[in-house]
Amino acid sequence: MKNFATLLLFVLVLAHASAPATLVFAESTGMTLDEQLSSSGYPEEVIATMDNGLKELLVSEGAEFVSAYTYEGYLHEPQVLGDYTIQAIIPNYMASFIVSQVSGAPGFRYYRVTYSWGWYFAPSFCFTDHVALAWGVEWALTGSVQSSYTAHNTDASRTFLNQTYTTDSIYGYTAHHDILSAFYQNGEYYQSEWHSGWSSAIVQSPTSGKTGWDQLPLLGKYYHQIYPFGLNFSINPVSITVSGFYHESSGGHYTYVFQW
Repeated sequence: MKNFATLLLFVLVLAHASAPATLVFAESTGMTLDEQLSSSGYPEEVIATMDNGLKELLVSEGAEFVSAYTYEGYLHEPQVLGDYTIQAIIPNYMASFIVSQVSGAPGFRYYRVTYSWGWYFAPSFCFTDHVALAWGVEWALTGSVQSSYTAHNTDASRTFLNQTYTTDSIYGYTAHHDILSAFYQNGEYYQSEWHSGWSSAIVQSPTSGKTGWDQLPLLGKYYHQIYPFGLNFSINPVSITVSGFYHESSGGHYTYVFQW
């Protein structure tokens, strides 16, 4: 299973590498995005899972790496074309939590929490899918949510930045995208073979009177819609409740432990 995790990570890196290569330099430093992220503490294996949109976001904020956690799991569809048994055996989903510290108003601690995912499967049901993230009760959403979705073919990929999101809770949000069975790139038609993306938000917590060890618990999930009737979400601290017809990714829990 370890070898398969390594393979999935390689595919995720290859997926991002298949996008048009663009060397982006900061005028003030003369460094590439990768070099700037490395100088801010991001490990090479974490940088390798990011697309340019996420790299640019983190660099523009002067984000500093503090923690990351990657896991592999499963995201199934109902039994179609006899493939459900195969889905249940072979992991087809990989995701990462990336926690970065960013600056903000005095008296608060700010973290940018990012949930990056890859689904190595071509689903039969292509409607509106959702990625949800929730966090602990002592943390609150501040600002807007950024997100990205990419459909991949071995020969091409197409990325959609800043997909829509909804939230009626300070404890989390849902970002959603129309998952594509196929796409056009430079006038050519491609069948989607796998999918990836990320969503990211800044959370804050007051620092007054806080000392010692504390934690930022996170819950991240991908929800694949299997009927075109929509999904309804209710988000509470480290809790996501969903109604509708869907299948969800396995796993998705991580707790970042830190000192004030």
